[in-house]
Amino acid sequence: MNRRQLWTGLVVACCWLCGCSAPLAARAVSLEVVGTDELRFEPAELTAPAGVTINLTFRNQGNLQHSFALLPEAADINLFTINQENFPGEIDTGQIDGGASFRLAIDSLDPGSYTYICLTPGHAAAGMVGTLLVEGQSR
Repeated sequence: MNRRQLWTGLVVACCWLCGCSAPLAARAVSLEVVGTDELRFEPAELTAPAGVTINLTFRNQGNLQHSFALLPEAADINLFTINQENFPGEIDTGQIDGGASFRLAIDSLDPGSYTYICLTPGHAAAGMVGTLLVEGQSR
């Protein structure tokens, strides 16, 4: 075997091994947010990397019905009536009874700051609002 064949074999082997390695970043993250009867989300701020699926669990630990709705990035909650008929987004749990939970898969958000609110009438106005910070570069 000559040197050229040896180097070619080593390069092919290295390329093959690099292709078999695990990805450097996760393709999904799991987050949980809790709705309370104090009309708050806990936590009020979530962080996730851009370009991955966010597996979000919304848990209503109160007795009142609550919801989790993620607004489009540029949405202003003051520009629409806060109820489900006028909701401008597509990411919404609907009304969740006290003690129940709901899971959402949110696909690949771009970097930015997104507002999440409770769509039960009066809850967002009373402070049931949070922020999802999506950081990094989209994949």
